[in-house]
Amino acid sequence: MGKFWFNQETNKWVRWIERHLVVYSSSLANAVIRGQQQRLKSAQNALDKLALKPGDDQEQLNQKVAAILKRHRVNEFFSVTILEEILTENRHKVRGRPSKNSIPEQVSLVHLKLQVELRF
Repeated sequence: MGKFWFNQETNKWVRWIERHLVVYSSSLANAVIRGQQQRLKSAQNALDKLALKPGDDQEQLNQKVAAILKRHRVNEFFSVTILEEILTENRHKVRGRPSKNSIPEQVSLVHLKLQVELRF
């Protein structure tokens, strides 16, 4: 089966046959696979390091995760979930030992957790 094209100047169909040559290089394929594995490993290490100290700003954490995935070109290989945990503590306003008349104050603390999952 060939290719067809209609030439409007001559009002005739032109037909030709194309051949395709497929070349496979096992050394190039292995190099691409090694490169991808190295990028995955580097991204995993960077995300694990970020998960140790995610901070308390969710938008900033989202930006850092996106930057890591973009830098290593592995966006489609990772599933990242950011969990927000809000802890409420009672604290006294003054330092030292509280007296019986001191009024405790409720303070909310935000802790973020980063969950990273490698998917194929």
